[in-house]
Amino acid sequence: MKTTKIGFGVNNYENFRIYIEADLEPDEDCTLALDFLRTRVADEIGFPQYYLDLRSKVSDAKYELSVLVRKLEEVKLDLEVATSKWSNLVNYFSSSMMVIVLSQIHLKVNIF
Repeated sequence: MKTTKIGFGVNNYENFRIYIEADLEPDEDCTLALDFLRTRVADEIGFPQYYLDLRSKVSDAKYELSVLVRKLEEVKLDLEVATSKWSNLVNYFSSSMMVIVLSQIHLKVNIF
């Protein structure tokens, strides 16, 4: 990679852009160079802290999203287990004399 160019749009419609370029050696890490260039452009524009805060917020949001997805998968698995157990219970009761007993209990409960 010979030349790397990073730019930021300024204003709402990005009608003005600021760019910075760097020549990288073959053994240089491109990711580190890009991060450096982004920070440098943010310094030039005058919002370095805002930019760094945004990067931090994006990172935090990605982590929170992964936690929520993991919790959702756990709840989904618990729901599948509960649904299976409920189905087994319904099948057991409907295939035995428990249906008659349950209907009698239901009648007694409604009488008060």
